[in-house]
Amino acid sequence: MKPMIFTLMEKPRQPLDLSPLTPDTLVNAGNCEQAAKIRLSLGATKISAGDLFSITGENPDDIELRRTTAQVTHVGAHMSQGRVSVKAHGGSYLGYGMKGGSIRVAGNCGDWLGCNMHWGRIDVDGDAGDYIGGGLRGSLYGMRDGLITVWGNAGRRLGGKMRRGMIMVHGSAGDFAGAGMIAGTILILGKSGKLPGYGMKRGSIILGKTPEQTGSTLINCGVLKMEYLRLFFKQLSRMGKRYRFFRNFGPEVRLYAGDTANNGKGELMVLLNAHK
Repeated sequence: MKPMIFTLMEKPRQPLDLSPLTPDTLVNAGNCEQAAKIRLSLGATKISAGDLFSITGENPDDIELRRTTAQVTHVGAHMSQGRVSVKAHGGSYLGYGMKGGSIRVAGNCGDWLGCNMHWGRIDVDGDAGDYIGGGLRGSLYGMRDGLITVWGNAGRRLGGKMRRGMIMVHGSAGDFAGAGMIAGTILILGKSGKLPGYGMKRGSIILGKTPEQTGSTLINCGVLKMEYLRLFFKQLSRMGKRYRFFRNFGPEVRLYAGDTANNGKGELMVLLNAHK
């Protein structure tokens, strides 16, 4: 079956909430005619999907979004099944509250990628903004499980208050990566900004390069061989062709323990043998 394709006919001038266009909703809609009747929020007004998108295809469990812009929001929000493929900009709040399934973005994304995510997988081929995998203001936790991969660069405060799961950034990331993280794994292969792991309680942050600045409450434990990283990188290398470069990574790291001002049970590791 061909995927159900939504092609945006005109660039929206106001934020366009696409949270209703998920496999969960469209499986119940059944066909393109019913999908066109789904109501979407464009700014403060409601409008039918058929007035904004040309809709083709027949598989509601496999959705493709085309010609989307940075004005779209909440792509794949709360989805629990199926696949969403974005062939343009993913907008902000992509994968918000996601419970399952997968999202693939061929372009860039805005802020709050995968925020409050519970499960599932998100792959972004381009760059992403701030607060990746974080929790909305007032939330106790950020992402609680799942996998987020950004093949470009990321913004500030990725993985803030994350509870479980993994975030991998192939490029560089901004300041305060993993701030307040409770558990989980963050892997940044490019440059990282200031104070990664600030206020972290537990969890692991793995960096490909020495950060601009480390916090004074992180304890430098020296150069060690973390043998479990051999298995970790081996498993990553088996996830697909794009991940095979992990076979060249070794377990030698400079280890920092902390944040000692906040339980001190987390770990920050700077890889010494990471050949991409």
